[in-house]
Amino acid sequence: MKTIAIKTLALFMMLMLGMQAQAQNIDEKMMVGTYEFNKSYEKVQEASDMGITMTIVLNATLTLNADHSVAREGVMELQMPFNEEGFSNTFILTFNFKSIGETWAVEDGNLVNDIKDLEVKFVDAKAEKNDMIAAMMLGELKKQGAVMEEGMKQSLVGKSTEKIVSVDEKGIATVDNSGGDFFYTRK
Repeated sequence: MKTIAIKTLALFMMLMLGMQAQAQNIDEKMMVGTYEFNKSYEKVQEASDMGITMTIVLNATLTLNADHSVAREGVMELQMPFNEEGFSNTFILTFNFKSIGETWAVEDGNLVNDIKDLEVKFVDAKAEKNDMIAAMMLGELKKQGAVMEEGMKQSLVGKSTEKIVSVDEKGIATVDNSGGDFFYTRK
């Protein structure tokens, strides 16, 4: 019985080492290409003394070039629910974005992207329900478009790392820093 347990453990260890070795030897040539991706995640933004939870939705294309340069562009929506003193609505801010000078690399089984700069353009602000309070708030949000562009830019510039799970003709599967599964679909 003890021998079976030891052999099973040894087999498990060999499988784990094999999986890790496979992740470490990712063929970068297989990663070169253009991908579409849609990602949605929640973020808590501290504003004054109250936390506002917003959902960030990204719809974009990502091109990983053989020279390790990247072309990334798309649309980002910030969905911000507001529920205060009998008023309830969700405000949706839309931005276009495009990376500048972005690079990619595979390091220790991870996809590492480094965004040097980002063009961000405020497109629109709207509300799920149209009423007088929403109209006033939308007016203020639209006036702040340029300020919000700079804030978005600052929050997205820099390095990001995602663990590569698999790469094939369909796309790239990764796990982000928060443990969320993600798939880049090859075009």
